[in-house]
Amino acid sequence: MRAWYISLEMTGVPSARVLTELAKSHITAREITADGDRVTFSVRMIQLRAVRRFAASLGAELRETERGFLAAAVKGVLPRSGLLIGAAAWAAFVFVAKDYALSIRVLTDDERIRADVLRLLAENGCPTGAYIPDLDKAGLERLLKQKAEGVSWAGISITDSTLIVDVYGDDPQPQMFYDRMPSDLVATRDAVVGKIEVLDGQLVTTMGSGVVRGDKLVSGRIPVTKKVVKDDPVLGRVIAEEQSEKYVRSLGKIYGVYTDVQTFEQPLAETSLVHTGSTLTLKRLRVFGMEIPLYAERPQGYSTVSEGYSPLTLFGEETPVGVASEECELCSFSTVRYTPEQAVERTRRLKQLYEQNFLSECEIRSCSEQLETADDRVRLTVTYEIYGLISEEKQFFIKK
Repeated sequence: MRAWYISLEMTGVPSARVLTELAKSHITAREITADGDRVTFSVRMIQLRAVRRFAASLGAELRETERGFLAAAVKGVLPRSGLLIGAAAWAAFVFVAKDYALSIRVLTDDERIRADVLRLLAENGCPTGAYIPDLDKAGLERLLKQKAEGVSWAGISITDSTLIVDVYGDDPQPQMFYDRMPSDLVATRDAVVGKIEVLDGQLVTTMGSGVVRGDKLVSGRIPVTKKVVKDDPVLGRVIAEEQSEKYVRSLGKIYGVYTDVQTFEQPLAETSLVHTGSTLTLKRLRVFGMEIPLYAERPQGYSTVSEGYSPLTLFGEETPVGVASEECELCSFSTVRYTPEQAVERTRRLKQLYEQNFLSECEIRSCSEQLETADDRVRLTVTYEIYGLISEEKQFFIKK
């Protein structure tokens, strides 16, 4: 078919040599003419590259003189093949993506509500890139109304490949204050009462008395005696007393002396996980919820330090395509051995940290130690006599 042929002119080499070498080659030429060192012929477009190599091997000059209309059309299209491939890829993407939620829009100005809605959707099978036919819109709407903080109504609709979530916020609820709820002061530990500070409530203990954890120290129920005038059929009008009680919030602090026993142990050999400082980043391509590792295999001995995800954005909206990254650090196990003297020193360091963290607001009146050394560990038992706060507030409810 002439439409696929290209007419060529070869010069610079004697025509006899060109014709001889052309006959030896696998090139199928037609319409061959020879004149001195000028040879013209036609070949199919598919053999053009072979002809160019043939001319280069002879040292000849090659020039196109004419193309069939189909060969000319292909020449015009090839420089734009990238556009054609891109258009075909986009058409395929649109065809496939029409059944996927490529973006999720939450119609609210409250960023906190938007983040909470997106989190709940992702945790319940509706992330960006979810398969639309599998979505239970009614179930997701109920879920958002029940669990999304600040949402009283939610509606879900789908436009093209965009999931639109319309939400309405809750009406402001009256804030409840519990600082006026009736309460008692109760003992937090077994102790001997050493100091009493009561601002409100009925004191039910005394200085120097022993209390057990949970005992009531100050009561929020205060007895009240009222005098009322009653008519008696025999005595006439008399004044009587009626007993009742009022409820208050117990305010105050009760201090006391109590005993605290703590045991600190230090093994003579410890195996711990040591971070070497060597890090690497593992990346995975995430497409519609599926992840494709971008590494050959996961290296051994690395532990995950942090994870991240960078979605591909299009026109300001997140697409279901992105790169998930995982920061890992090389770790190894190391065994550290201590001498008994070093172990004792470490137990005393533990004792010091305990006192700094838990007894800094108390007064340590006395402290006794008992040191025990075993084959594999050192144990330090410390008995404290402490003066400090022994009361806490405990609310109660009134039965009606």
